[in-house]
Order: sequence, then structure tokens, then C-alpha cells
Amino acid sequence: MLLTEPKTETTTRCSYCGQRNGEPVIRLGDPYLSRPDTFEMLACRRCGLVRTKQLPADLPRWYEEHYSKAQHIFQGCRRKAKGSRTYQVLDGLGVTRVVRKLNVNHHRFVASQVPAAGKILEVGCGAGEILRLLKAKGTDVYGIEPHPDSAEAAGQHGIRILADRLEALGDFDATFDTILFSFSLEHTEDPVAMLTQARALLAPHGKLFVFTHNFDCFSRFVFGRSWSGWHLPYHTYLFTADTLRMMLAKAGYRTERVRSYTRPDLLVESFRLALARWRGAKTAAFARKGHLISVLMCSAFTKPFGFLGLGNSIRAVATPEPPYSPGPAR
Repeated sequence: MLLTEPKTETTTRCSYCGQRNGEPVIRLGDPYLSRPDTFEMLACRRCGLVRTKQLPADLPRWYEEHYSKAQHIFQGCRRKAKGSRTYQVLDGLGVTRVVRKLNVNHHRFVASQVPAAGKILEVGCGAGEILRLLKAKGTDVYGIEPHPDSAEAAGQHGIRILADRLEALGDFDATFDTILFSFSLEHTEDPVAMLTQARALLAPHGKLFVFTHNFDCFSRFVFGRSWSGWHLPYHTYLFTADTLRMMLAKAGYRTERVRSYTRPDLLVESFRLALARWRGAKTAAFARKGHLISVLMCSAFTKPFGFLGLGNSIRAVATPEPPYSPGPAR
């Protein structure tokens, strides 16, 4: 999770082409908090990149209220679930091991996609769930996490937190074999600048991994205003496979592949938001259960959407383009 502070409340500028205008896409607020504020998303008229028109001046307070509450509930429910009789029975039968191998848990899925070798930096590492898995494989892991509670949780597991602010990415004098953005790039105010700074930290043959929401996903068309990917005002940008390729190219990367896939837990969350809206609830409750059966069902039945490019998430892998070196003057 990333936390940035907007300088003003003025209209944002497209990170790719610099335009301020755009076609209105949607106006929403945070469905989990009792706040009347709503925020508009625009699609840039020049490049098509989708962004939030205006960020609140007290955005850090929004993050603190939303994510601190969500993390507290999640950790409490996780401890309770693991201590339950049902979990003990399922674990004894080997069901939990099968679930781990299926990579239904997104942290495990990401960790399985990233090479467990060399030095890895995760930008917006949260409580370090992915880095812990990679560290267990013997990888040298580092993280950037501005949210203090999450950074402290990551540090308790031996994750080296290099900075408590996003802008510090451009100040590092280090080289990494892998840099990872796992559902964090969409939180940044200037993704092109962030990707450019990350490129400067990559080894010549290093790799950049980006996991993010897919604006072109089928579930956005199905759930509409209840799609979990909107997540305003925390998501400053939303990407398609094409706009993500554009951003990577402008930041100096050669894109190896961009694929869509379905993250089942996000699909389950869209169902929960749609149900809360259907019931007429003013706010939706934070998830207090793992919804394992629902996640497994969504994982099984939504695989084809990923192959068709309509999955709710995107996975991109890129390498840094070699720096331009002009020839001798004539």
C-alpha cells in the first residue's frame, strides 16, 4: 500500500501526456467509510489513460482511517480463523496445503512469479507478506512502505524498510535484480516518474514486475459502480494492457509480456460491494471472513477471462532499455 501527499487540490495532470482534460468515467467515494466526499475519474482525451481528477488535501488521513481499520480487522480475523476447529480439521486433511499450491492467495501467487534470487525491492510492500515468502527462499529482500503500521509489521519479520516515503525511491544509491510493484503503482501520483526512478535502480539485466488492476476487465462491466477496482480516492490511476505498455515504454523499459489474469479475492469483494448496494446499506463492512469457498469457485470459473484479456488484473514484466550513448562527434 502506498501513501503520497498531494501538494494542492488542483486538477491532476495525465502522467503520460500531461493533459488536464478528459472524459468523465465515474464519480464515487469510499464505500467503507461514512464520508460524503466523492471523486471523479477521467479518461484522458489524448492517450486514454484513466486517472482521478482531484485528490483530497487530507489524503493521508483517508489512508490512515481506511487501511488501519482494514488491517486490524484482517489480522484479528486471521488469528481467529487459524485457531478455529474447522481450520485445524482442514489443515489435518491437507486441504490448506492444496489451497497454497493453487496460489489462490495472491501474495503466494506473486511470490511464485518473481525470481527468488539476487536482491529484490518491493515498492509499497505493505506488511511485507510477499517479501516474507521470498525471504524464506533465501532471497535478499528490501521494501518501501510509507504507512507506519505496515512498515512496522514488515520490520518485525526482518524486512529491511528503506524509506517511509515514496519520493525517496529516486534517492537510493543501490542496484536491484528485481523491482516489484504489486497493486501499488495505481496509488502513485506520477506513475511514469516512479517507473523511471525504478529503472535507474535496476541492474542492466534486471527485471521489473508490475501487478495491477485491469480497467478493461469483464467484472467492471458486470459490477459497474460496485467493481472493487475503483477504490477511490486511493487509486489515482487505472491501467489497461495498452496504457501500461505505453507507460513502461515512456519510462525507458522494453516490455517482455503483459497478461491479464483473475484475482479471485477481488472478484469476491465486488460481489460483497454489489450485495451491500443492493441491500441499500450506506456503507459496506470490511471483510471479516476469508471466503475460501467463494474464492476457490471464482478461481475455477474465471480462468478463461484471463486468457481473453478480460481478467480483473494485469501482470507485466519489463527490462530496462540500455541508456542511449551518442557516437563520436564528426
